[in-house]
Amino acid sequence: MKARGKVTAMPCEALLPETGRWLATLPLDVQPAALTGAFPSIANTLAELWGVRPDVLRSYVDELLVDRPKRRRRYSMKFSRELQALRAYHASLHVDRDNAARRSRVP
Repeated sequence: MKARGKVTAMPCEALLPETGRWLATLPLDVQPAALTGAFPSIANTLAELWGVRPDVLRSYVDELLVDRPKRRRRYSMKFSRELQALRAYHASLHVDRDNAARRSRVP
């Protein structure tokens, strides 16, 4: 798709096999089942970023959680709760790495 001279990829509206495998690795209480069913392209993006780009993943989830008028109708509280649970779980996995990085910067 072209938009103002740029070529952009269309998001995949079907759940990718890699995304299904990623979901299976998550604890049941943080699997975003409702979000995945309603917005497979978001789940695909989360799966793609999960292990390789933690900083970008955090920014992406934060952006999804920002309350904007257009998005209010699109995302229910259920989706927001799932994203918040996923964000907290992801942060718990990276807390040691983040702490080590901060300690290495302190003189």
